[in-house]
Amino acid sequence: ILTLTTLFPNSLQPVHGVFIRNRMESFTRKYGLVWTVLAPVPYFPRIPIAPRAIYRVYARVPALEEPWGYPIHHPRYLVTPKLGMRFYGSWMAEPVRRTVLEIHRKRPIDVIDCHYVYPDGTAGIRMGRELGIPVILSARGTDLSLYPRFPAIRPRIQRNLEACQHLICVCSDLQTRAVELG
Repeated sequence: ILTLTTLFPNSLQPVHGVFIRNRMESFTRKYGLVWTVLAPVPYFPRIPIAPRAIYRVYARVPALEEPWGYPIHHPRYLVTPKLGMRFYGSWMAEPVRRTVLEIHRKRPIDVIDCHYVYPDGTAGIRMGRELGIPVILSARGTDLSLYPRFPAIRPRIQRNLEACQHLICVCSDLQTRAVELG
């Protein structure tokens, strides 16, 4: 299983998205599965203004780490706060692609488990298509409750929902929203 999510702990943020870590550790342990994590981190370009503190933290996250006994890859993807959200899925896709192909070459991936329908789901769906493997999306909240309100993002979310093989919603309200989105 390859878990693809921007919401995952790292050595500098050990409780960031810890619920995904806990769920997947339990699942892989219960079923004896091999697990790799791909947790892209945002990259903010160097410009004359100082980035928010969180981007300075992300800049220090190692490209590969194993703080809990399994590999966690952290490819960088470009972010431009408040300006480029409609591009985040595409900007994430290429660095994710390079890393996924490297992982898949060493040990074939059977399923991609994405947490967030957008933007993470965009990168996951592209990789699933390229490798011919199923993609499971998990709707976590803003990906279905807030982002579809943005006209430039809504069709991207709808395409991801149509393309995935399975959708997990963390509550019935998100399930209703997913159905409404098609």
